[in-house]
Amino acid sequence: MRSRALELLQVTGAPAPVLKEIGTILADSKADHDLRVRAAAALGRLATPESGLDAAALAATIGTVAGESLATDLEAAEKRRFDRRLSSGEGQRGGMGMEGGFPGGPGFGPPGGFPPPGAGFVPSAEFGIEGQPGLAPADTDTFLPKDPDAVFPLACRRDAWRLYTLAEALAPDDSEGGIAALLEGENARRAVDLAAKLHQAAVNLDATPTEATLTAILTEIGPQVGVA
Repeated sequence: MRSRALELLQVTGAPAPVLKEIGTILADSKADHDLRVRAAAALGRLATPESGLDAAALAATIGTVAGESLATDLEAAEKRRFDRRLSSGEGQRGGMGMEGGFPGGPGFGPPGGFPPPGAGFVPSAEFGIEGQPGLAPADTDTFLPKDPDAVFPLACRRDAWRLYTLAEALAPDDSEGGIAALLEGENARRAVDLAAKLHQAAVNLDATPTEATLTAILTEIGPQVGVA
């Protein structure tokens, strides 16, 4: 409901108190990443100098959301690898033993909720998120990387959508406006520079939706947005 409301407000407009509430959603580190991205999009379209918002803080938060969204997917992939090593007994004294093989333990079922290699899992056409980049036909090669624990191409496409939307919130690629327009001097330059990097990162990730691309992007933008 909040996501729909944020989209609707971009058409109807919103008074300053509502914009401040949207800023609260953007700043909420416990909120869903996609909800925070949509909050950024609404602020990028609706915020004005008269809104009374801290534009520098908004720009910094948008950068943080970009970095954290990538880091979350990479951390999830690393956890799947760890769980798989644990379930296979790798690094455990005496092999599987009771530690890795008790019912309900890491030896039972795939890590991270994903099927084991060869299970034939193919997401349906509805497995996406409305409004995000289109996907290729649902075949195993498209959706499953060679490494079954890697970040899925589908998740990479979702991250590409996030990066592009956040870039547009900072500085629209084909028009004026955005949060950067509310800033001056060095703050404005940094916001425009970050927007350009996020735009290019989104294009690169959409073209090559792999974990390696995600890692390269985070390595580049992470220091700028304060996300290791």
